[in-house]
Amino acid sequence: MAKIDASRISSDALADLRAGRSVRLVKSGRTIATLRAQRARPQPDPARELAVLRDADRGDDWADYAAWPKR
Repeated sequence: MAKIDASRISSDALADLRAGRSVRLVKSGRTIATLRAQRARPQPDPARELAVLRDADRGDDWADYAAWPKR
């Protein structure tokens, strides 16, 4: 494993990484690594998640079930 100083990466290479393209790191004319940026985890969309929950709850009687007397 190698450490990479991000300040030494050119702005063109950073733009390529942001665009999702791979970037080759070259030292003394030889490729020493290929970088590829990807998201660490998907970014949640709260509005979409709420819509999915509401769609799943449509026609559900969870409020009646919650009010049901316990034995």
